Amino acid sequence: MSQLTHNHIGHHPLTPGTQEHAAATSAWNRLTVHRPAAVFAPADVHDVAHAVRWAVREELGVAVMATGHGVAGVGEHGVLINTASLRSVCIDAARRTATIGAGAHWSDVLPACAPHGLVGICGSSSQVGVVGFTQGGGFGWLSRSLGFASSSVRGAELVTASGRVRTLRRDRDDDLDLLWGVAGGAGNFGVVTSLTLDLHPIRGVYAGSLYYPVDRASEVIATYASWSASLPADAMSALALSGLPDAPSVPELFRGRRFVVARGCFPDLAAGEDHVHELRRQLGDPDIDTWTKRAATDLDGVSLDPTSPLPFVQRGESLTDITDEVTSTLQEHVIPHLGTSLVMCEMRQLGGAMDTSPRGPHPMADTSARFSINCIGVAPTPDAVAAVRTTQERIFTSLRLHLTGDTYLNFLDGDATPERVRAAYTPQDWERLVALKNEHDPHNVLRFNRNIPPHAPSSIPSIHQNGAPS
Repeated sequence: MSQLTHNHIGHHPLTPGTQEHAAATSAWNRLTVHRPAAVFAPADVHDVAHAVRWAVREELGVAVMATGHGVAGVGEHGVLINTASLRSVCIDAARRTATIGAGAHWSDVLPACAPHGLVGICGSSSQVGVVGFTQGGGFGWLSRSLGFASSSVRGAELVTASGRVRTLRRDRDDDLDLLWGVAGGAGNFGVVTSLTLDLHPIRGVYAGSLYYPVDRASEVIATYASWSASLPADAMSALALSGLPDAPSVPELFRGRRFVVARGCFPDLAAGEDHVHELRRQLGDPDIDTWTKRAATDLDGVSLDPTSPLPFVQRGESLTDITDEVTSTLQEHVIPHLGTSLVMCEMRQLGGAMDTSPRGPHPMADTSARFSINCIGVAPTPDAVAAVRTTQERIFTSLRLHLTGDTYLNFLDGDATPERVRAAYTPQDWERLVALKNEHDPHNVLRFNRNIPPHAPSSIPSIHQNGAPS
């Protein structure tokens, strides 16, 4: 997203047709289309409060976007608040915390942590916004060691659905219930303008990927499944099938090639070297080997996620385990489509610290799954979107007996139906979240998200998914 100019930031909606308006409505996922009634680009929390009050006064819903990696499109019944300018980062090394503005990316935060030997719980790409990632639960290469990102929330500043500015702290009893909902509640209880997160003293890790040709998929998948079951509880691993197009935007080493990839991250460097040496011994030398000692704040090189905006479609589910039947599905329904309707299908290992109770609602319904599975396709045209979704549907229909039914908020995009949002939470967490929604946003002003609808009184009109009153 281009930098928004300050002479257009503040109390007034941006003017349609201007460069600033175009930048503020442009999401990282180019398939997301915003055509809101108004767009605000606030410079501070008071501007956010003004924008929310403006929307309420006009009887419009509110959507929030920082980077646009995972947001629903907003139409004429909504106001878009773009928080990209709220990009402050303040590290308190003594308390091991970071206070992070709503527009900050992990690429803003991690370099500020590094001199102190500290790290936050980030995902596989540092281009993702910290606040949105955390409110969706958030897990990455350090999560089997440290847990979900939502479990690290210590405090928050937010604007409520009525336009009131609130500061929440974990050490104040009156704040705990709402702070619990903010940490993992997908932006349903207010427009968060900053989060204070715990940081963790990890300097170095052993992390990387082994790339084997896809025609060895059966052998690599079976070996990986056994190997991953033997790993320490604090080690994260993943198995990916990848096929990148033969395009100038793709690094030459990977251009037009299809791989089966074993990747991961070990906080214990010695244990990591030993375990990966054993995997290499069993499988032989790979085509590409990126495993090495890395700074814990520099993990983008493990997954090598795209760094530029793309039009993509993803669908994620929770997988009981990698079995022979699952391998057959991958061979039949994934591999033939790599490089066409799919660029990647990745299974990330769960468990470890992610099994412990987080400080917010559990972001994967306290799942019994051993892996998440996420299938992604790049789709620049409507026909390509249809092809990706058809391929995804075939994959997950074939896998249905191996899926738990639990979902993960950050992997819900176009398929964020009410049923699938609810499946991200335990029944107990869901009821508590609905109660918070009733208290803090009974009119569902904040509805362009992974929505938790209130139990609306009969005098309040029901809301369609597109945000229009029925």
